Amino acid sequence: MTAIVVEHKTAPVTRGGVLAGSPAPTAYRRAEADLWRRYGVAPAEQIIPLDDLQLRVRVQEAGEGDPVLFIHGGPNGGSTFAPMIPGMRRRRSLILDRPGCGLSGPVDYRRMPVRQLAAKVVDGVLDHLEIDRIDLVGSSFGGAWALWFALARPARVRRLVLLGVPAFVPGMAIPGFMRMICTPVLGRVIAAMPPSVGGSKWIHRQMGHGADVVNGTIPAEYWDWGVRLMADTDTMANDTRVIRQVVTRRGVHPELTFTPAELRSLAVPTLLYWGAADTFGGAELARSTAELIPRSELEIVANGGHLPWLDDPDRAARSASAFLGV
Repeated sequence: MTAIVVEHKTAPVTRGGVLAGSPAPTAYRRAEADLWRRYGVAPAEQIIPLDDLQLRVRVQEAGEGDPVLFIHGGPNGGSTFAPMIPGMRRRRSLILDRPGCGLSGPVDYRRMPVRQLAAKVVDGVLDHLEIDRIDLVGSSFGGAWALWFALARPARVRRLVLLGVPAFVPGMAIPGFMRMICTPVLGRVIAAMPPSVGGSKWIHRQMGHGADVVNGTIPAEYWDWGVRLMADTDTMANDTRVIRQVVTRRGVHPELTFTPAELRSLAVPTLLYWGAADTFGGAELARSTAELIPRSELEIVANGGHLPWLDDPDRAARSASAFLGV
């Protein structure tokens, strides 16, 4: 079987072009600070060098206690988890900007298969922070990263929380908006469109978040941050390039799909916190995935979407904290 190695150019960036450790655009910094302030959190941050990968990544940190690492999906950034972090105050929350996203530097995915790179990035972050064992919280593509790491390094993972459908689980659907991104011509048009609050709200509806959540539960600061994330960093360009390599209009490359045998071999206690309206796969997929993972618990959020902590941040934090033993 041939491993998928994502083609990713590392030429100078053209939309904001933020390298980790470089001065970030003032508008992005301001919007991100406003978002965290909205939730009463002022995270510290550090730039972590991963020299063997020729990569630097940003990690934000809030709270005290046993560590938990958050890994976001895409195109997105670590601060997407801001709504649920106040409920995790008794944990040391470490919030990663995945390579190529937010204020982390770009990564050359041609150097190794995606699975291997994900494991090496998480390994490197934990080594730098001198953490032997960690709890992981992953969403979407970040959920796949968390699963890859738990399968490759089970001794380093204590517990695992998967928020929404993890990318590449058996039976995952490809929603229409994602298929459009994967279409060569239309995908380039979408990527070139100026980011807007209206466009971001449309995407969230396509992911299963209802109008009452989009227009009521999710505050203006979240939308403003999302616009600046896409306008001032290369998150959209980088993650869109990855998405086109690993997903086609016909579905996910089979080399990346988790096999039932892999999920049955997962030794880590796992919470599946899943939105019933998740357009990547709802309650039926949640139950079939939970049946494959031996030490799993399942919580389904009625009417919840693909990013289920946005539907009810307090509930998500309570559920994750209770499962992680806080």
